[in-house]
Parts: sequence; structure tokens; C-alpha cells
Amino acid sequence: MSLSQLLVILRVHRKMSLFILVIAIALGIVSTLIAPKRYTASGAVLVDIKAPDPVAGVVLPSALMPGYMTTEIDLMNSERVARKAITLLGLENDADTHAKWQDETNGVGDYMSWLSDLLQLKLDIKPSRDSGVVNYNYTSSSPELASALVNAFMQAYIDTTAELRVERARNSNSFFDERAKQLRDKLEAAQNQLSAYQREAGVITTDEQLDTENTRLAALTAQLVSLQAAGADASSRQTQSRSNAERLREALASPVVSTLSTTISQSEAQLHEMGERYGADYPGVRELRARIAQLNEQRANEIKRVSGSIEADDNASSERAQTMTRLVEAQRAHVLQLKSKRDEALVLKRDVESAQRAYDAVLARVGESSLASQNTMTNVSIVKYASTPPAPSGPKLKTNLGLAIFVGLLFSVAGSLARELLDRRIHTTEDIALLLRQQVLGVIPPPLPPPTRMERLLARLPLRRLAGAQTSPARLRA
Repeated sequence: MSLSQLLVILRVHRKMSLFILVIAIALGIVSTLIAPKRYTASGAVLVDIKAPDPVAGVVLPSALMPGYMTTEIDLMNSERVARKAITLLGLENDADTHAKWQDETNGVGDYMSWLSDLLQLKLDIKPSRDSGVVNYNYTSSSPELASALVNAFMQAYIDTTAELRVERARNSNSFFDERAKQLRDKLEAAQNQLSAYQREAGVITTDEQLDTENTRLAALTAQLVSLQAAGADASSRQTQSRSNAERLREALASPVVSTLSTTISQSEAQLHEMGERYGADYPGVRELRARIAQLNEQRANEIKRVSGSIEADDNASSERAQTMTRLVEAQRAHVLQLKSKRDEALVLKRDVESAQRAYDAVLARVGESSLASQNTMTNVSIVKYASTPPAPSGPKLKTNLGLAIFVGLLFSVAGSLARELLDRRIHTTEDIALLLRQQVLGVIPPPLPPPTRMERLLARLPLRRLAGAQTSPARLRA
């Protein structure tokens, strides 16, 4: 169907279309006038997503997430907030509302859930674009109830936000408190184990004792080196005493040996002189020779005694060196044992320190969560309280009238098309070709309408005068 055909159909059925339009406009005006008035109260809250946590002092990462505001809007529309708003207004004890619930549900279900859903139907929550401000709108037949509900819903949202934060903090506090008790028990056990080991092993975890024992080991080692050097020197002199005892430093330094050597030298000189003078058989020569032999024997004995003392010193040095070696080995073993025990004690001490750090960290979180569990501050604040609306927000006559005109036009077109389909007639030459499938040969013009009064008056005028009027337009205009 073309637009021209549609216009023709509407022109043919114009009376019916106009009637439908008038009825629709009348219904719109009447419904607007008889409909109960509605009042809309408005309020606004600010959700400060960049406000730092009052306890931790930092901006929570969850507040910076893209879905944070969406989550908050869902919380504002939640049943928990609605229940709290109902409690703030005392609507749970309203007899009329309870009776309405009984009539609609026959007492089946939860009354608070039903009332929450009923109130949320007329609650409109819209967040501002690129802003943390959220607008509350509530429409009701009572202006006082509308403003009270908006303020109640905003306050309920703030209270619910604080409750959720406190609940999370209390749950965290319970967890950290229990964990702190476990870590405290673990710390005490580690400390007791370290103390018991120190008592049993007789060690301390400081470096003073180990430094003292290392100093003692160094001193004993130095003494051992000195004794070994002295023993080597004594062994060398003993070897020399066995091969050439007379050349020993001790023998040469001995006053007895020196005196005997001098006496022997003098006696040998005297013997030589007397032998040349008196001969070898002279009694004095023989006596002097015997005395020299006696002196040589005394000197040999003295040298032997000196050599014996050297050997005794060598043996004593060897014994002292062996004793010192045993002492050094014992001290070294003691130091190694002490170091091993100290290492084990350090391991236990590190366990104590690790348990202490874990306990301190959890204890700090316990204090933080305990403070947070008592915090009732939130990052939400009311920026506009709802006041009683002075004028109704609906129904609006202009809006309803425009809607009625649109609906009337729509039904007018639909009615005209429906009537045309039920009683199809030929209105134009196109309909002949379309409906009868016949070629149009000609069109008989419609009969002329009866002449008007002016046309009758003009017809009575003489033709000459009419022609003159036609040839003199200026005269006609005059």
C-alpha cells in the first residue's frame, strides 16, 4: 500500500478516525484528572571512593575498581538496606500494611521481604555520571511519606555500609586473635626449647664464650709452637753432645769444666817440663801424670753430667710438647663442640626470632582489626536531605495529552485500515487495476456541484458587460 492510498483511506474514513482521536484525547484528559496525585521526593548521597581508610590510613584498592560504584548501587537496592529503612520508619508494626500483606499473600512468605519489594518498586536510584554522587527519588501519593522514605533509605545505606565494615573487621579480628594465640603458644614453645637446650648444653648464643675459647686455643697453640721450637733445639744439642760433648755450649759455659780444663792444661805443661827435666820415671812425674788423669776423668764426668742434663731437658721438652699437643687437641675439640652446640642454639634462636616476628605482625593486625571493629565511620555522607515536595510530580496533563494524541492517531489509522479490509471498496483508478485487474479506459468526471449564489448572480449579468469587465481588469478592480 502506497502513501497516497493510505491518505485516501484516511480521508474516506475521516469521521471514524476523528471520532477515535477525540475519544482517546478525552480518555487521556479524564484519566489525568481522576488519577491520584503522585509526589516525588529527592535526596543525594556522596560515595567518596578516594577517601582513605580511617584506620589503615590508605585508600582501599577495592574502592578504585571500575565495578565499585556498581556494587554500591546494588547494595543501595538490596533487601538489607530496605529492611533497615523499614525499621527506621517503624513500618514493620503498621497495621494497615500488615493487613494488606495478609490480603495479598494470605500470610504466606516473609512480611519484611514483601514490604521491602513493595517499597523498592517506587524507589529510583541513579548515580551521577563520572561522579560519586548518587540521587535517590521516591514517588508516593503522600509527600511526607515520600520524603521520609528517601531519608530513611539514605540513612539505612550509610548504616549498612558501617555495619558491613564492622562485621568484616570483627571477623578479621576473631581470626587474627585466634592466630595470635597459636603463634604465642608457638613462641613460648620455641623459647622453652631454646632455654632447655642452653641448660643442657651449657652454652649461650652470644659470641663472647666462643671468642674466649678461641683465644685460649690460640694461646695454647702459640705455647705448643714455642715448646716444639725449644724441643728441636734441645734435640740438636743432644745430638751434638753424643758426637762432640766437649764442644757443647753448656759444657764450655760450665765453670767446673772450665776450671778443670785450666787445671789440666797447667798440669800438662808442668808435666812436660818435669818430664824433660827429670825423665818419665821420676816419682813426681808419675804423680803428676796420675793427677792429670784424675782431672781428665773429673772433666769427662762433668761433661757427661752436662750432657745428661741436656738429654733430660730434651726429654722434658718432648714431654711438655706432647702434653701441650694434647691440650691443644682437647681445646680444639672443645671449641668445635662448642661451635656445634652454638650453631644448634642459633637455629633454635632463629626459630624463636621467626616466631616472634610472626607473632608481632599478627599482633599488629589484631590491634588494627580491633580498632576497625569499633569504627563506625564510612566514606558515605548525605549531601541532600529529601524535603516534602510542595507540588505533585504527576500525573502530568501535557505528557498524558501528547500520549493520548499519539495513541489516538495510532488507533485511528489502525481502525481505518481494519474497516477498509473488512469492506474493501474502489476509491481510485489504481484500485481498479489492483483489485479488478482490469485496464482503465477512461474516467468519467464527477457531476458538477450546484452553482453557488455568486455564480447565479454572475450568470444573470449581460454578456457584453461581462466581456467588458474581462477586458478591463482595472475597471473591475475599481
